[in-house]
Amino acid sequence: MWLAAPILAEGESDVDEARRLQRQIRAVLYVFRGEKDRLERLIQSGEAGQDQLDSLRARSVELLDAERAKLHGSAAWHPQLLQELAEARAEVSAPD
Repeated sequence: MWLAAPILAEGESDVDEARRLQRQIRAVLYVFRGEKDRLERLIQSGEAGQDQLDSLRARSVELLDAERAKLHGSAAWHPQLLQELAEARAEVSAPD
């Protein structure tokens, strides 16, 4: 399935877009890891439920999938970012 290429802002290059996407992937993982650790502690103490952790996973996957949808695979830097996205999605989706 072919997906449209992201529209770059005036003066923005493919390199800028690659860096933006890489930062987005890392930000999702950073927030996911921190919130997962926090929620796991709250779940153990009874102050939170598994549904909150499941919701965090679902939202993180949504964000990663939205970034994945912007890549059409034809740029030289897409394969590397596709791999990063796949690894991030696997981490977020992994069972506890």
